[in-house]
Amino acid sequence: MRNPPERGNRRFRQDRRHSEPARTSSPVWTRMTQQHPAPGGYCEILRIAYPLFLFSASTIVMQFCDRKFLGNSSTEEIAASLPAGNLAVSLAVFFISMLTYCSPLTAQLFGARQKDRCVNVLWTGVTASLICSAVMLLAMPLLGRILLGFSLREQTFQYAFTYFLTQIPGQIAQCIGAPFFAFYAGRGRTLVVSCVNIGAALLNILLDWLLIFGHAGFPKLGIAGAGIATSLSLILGTVVIAAVVLFEPDQNEYPTRDWRRFDRDLFRKIFSLGGPSGFQRLSNSLKFTTMILLVGTLGEMALASTTISMSIITVSFMPLVSLAEANVILSGQFIGRGSRDLAETTTYRTWILAFGYTVAALICYIFFSRPMIDLFAPAKPSPELPFSLVADYAWKILIIMGIWLISDTGRYIFGSLLRAAGDTKALLRINLATAWGLGVPGFVVLALIIRPAVHFVWMYFIFVSLAEALIIYFRFRSGHWRKIELVHKAPET
Repeated sequence: MRNPPERGNRRFRQDRRHSEPARTSSPVWTRMTQQHPAPGGYCEILRIAYPLFLFSASTIVMQFCDRKFLGNSSTEEIAASLPAGNLAVSLAVFFISMLTYCSPLTAQLFGARQKDRCVNVLWTGVTASLICSAVMLLAMPLLGRILLGFSLREQTFQYAFTYFLTQIPGQIAQCIGAPFFAFYAGRGRTLVVSCVNIGAALLNILLDWLLIFGHAGFPKLGIAGAGIATSLSLILGTVVIAAVVLFEPDQNEYPTRDWRRFDRDLFRKIFSLGGPSGFQRLSNSLKFTTMILLVGTLGEMALASTTISMSIITVSFMPLVSLAEANVILSGQFIGRGSRDLAETTTYRTWILAFGYTVAALICYIFFSRPMIDLFAPAKPSPELPFSLVADYAWKILIIMGIWLISDTGRYIFGSLLRAAGDTKALLRINLATAWGLGVPGFVVLALIIRPAVHFVWMYFIFVSLAEALIIYFRFRSGHWRKIELVHKAPET
């Protein structure tokens, strides 16, 4: 019998070179966009994440233009927009985050090959979103008046409350749209999610320009125009994604027009697992909003410089969120099919990508942030609030925020696996302990008693975020998440 050719044989090498194209020689982009790249590899992570990167980029540009237009309109308006916008997001984030938990549920069912139940998650989530929207509509105006009135001066309060009220319709639209977006995101079809949101962001920029300054015959509404533009674009985005879902071409596997697919068990899981996830996001957001409001007590200078820094740091923050969401999707699918080891490996790889990204962002902020800060210079400088001093404070805060972002990679990435697995109650307990046992008391002491320069408050924020990230990592290493079964018992592979 003829022996097989040895690896050192020239003819064997030539035949193999012609019959098997070397996998490592193909471009990264080609491998990244393949329908079935290596499971859990860097290319698969980026294949899921890059549409979310595009969506993040559009959101960054939208928020940047929003703040820049307001900064060119009035320094007082941009100072009022940050606490009002953060408060609107904070009050809505519980409901939106709870409904976004439809994404890991869909991912696990998709990984378990239970495709028909993905539609059940969709319509069960829509039912829950209508209940949440009614609560938001009744509660948000009253809470906004109380919380903004407590911390802001009269003139700043008028701007802030106007902006807050105009944000409410957009937050409700996001709440209703969350299950529709999750239907595609959970199955890894993030490009659909990205395209709809990019269109909404571009519309928002156009409406900002028209309504803030009153161009093309539109009324000049200032900060109210910014809020109206945001809400209109978010409402349109929800309408478009709902239409895309309803006209899903593969109605045999995904009968999306069968809206009577309410599932009581999934409804319970949305609240029992998504609820802690929503409370965690609410707690984290309220912690951040509390710090912003306390920064406001340090003066207009501190608030304006913090607002400018926050507008710029989003350039790095949003891609970090995109990587975390990509890990939720992939880890959820791997857990659904019983491949928990692969989910863990994917999480480590995602963290490496996130860490490298945020380090590069910090280097850019140290050396290249001054031109970005100067973009926020008002058209009519205020003698009471010289922009040169605001810019100097903003540069220092931006560098500190860059360090905070690096420390936050552990919290986002390792926490994303726990969320995908259903260990959301542990994440909530960790967040409550660090945010309200360590963070907020320290912020109160710093802002109301010690009253240091504003960048010292942000340095303490790094300490709090790092403590939370370490505890989440220890929870991840404990392996408790491996024992949780959301959809069915599957063997390890």
